Amino acid sequence: MPPNLNGESSSELRSERFNKSDADVTFRSSDGVLFALHKMNLNLFTGGFPSADFKVEDEVIDLPEISTVLDLLFQFVYPQQLPSLGGVEFDTVHALALAAEKYFVYSAMGVCRAHMTYLAKCGQGDTKKIVKYAAIHSYLDILDEVAAFLVSVSLEDLESSITLFPVMLQGPWARYREQWMSIYRDTRWELVMHADRCSDSDCNLYQLSSALQVSREFKPVNLQNIWDFNGMSCGKCSCSKLKEWATGVQDRIKALHKFSFFCK
Repeated sequence: MPPNLNGESSSELRSERFNKSDADVTFRSSDGVLFALHKMNLNLFTGGFPSADFKVEDEVIDLPEISTVLDLLFQFVYPQQLPSLGGVEFDTVHALALAAEKYFVYSAMGVCRAHMTYLAKCGQGDTKKIVKYAAIHSYLDILDEVAAFLVSVSLEDLESSITLFPVMLQGPWARYREQWMSIYRDTRWELVMHADRCSDSDCNLYQLSSALQVSREFKPVNLQNIWDFNGMSCGKCSCSKLKEWATGVQDRIKALHKFSFFCK
């Protein structure tokens, strides 16, 4: 939700929520909105803004964040009910999370971390942005939830994904990815062997084998739901051990180490 604004011109917009007459410091968002706050609150609830004894006389401090983000952020520096992030667009939540870390707005840091964890568990939001946010701030609990969704067969994706991690986490990421790729390679080979026995184009397993051989976009994490692939049945060649094989794939996935295991 955009902040409530008042002012006589677009170049002099003021936040209605943060416009107290006794405020002693003013910030301006990147889109030109003024926020008047109290230095004492910033001193008590944050660690990245000017301290209470910092002299700012008739000066406006420019910040790079847009007004929608600052309107949320500054609500965390006053003793009041914290804003809910439910229903807030992902890009705004992401920008808020980065701003909270940047300015050390402690309560906002905790709320944003919890919300990002929720998004990761639900598979919502931009996976790469969540990974980069968590990696930069070493939030391994978030990486444990979202890392699998970043694993791709594509080498191009590998090159782009590894840059999301700081140097100290690039090795753990490569090792974490390799355990998924090992299962993918084994599964692909087992399906190729099946395809050699049954080349009927109506066979679901033959179709899946073909798809895994040509796909550069396949996500190994999708093997968790291996029974969802076209029903995973073969009426032509009567695969008596199909269920045992698919269950074995799922059991191997359940036994995989979390990302944090490789960071020890």
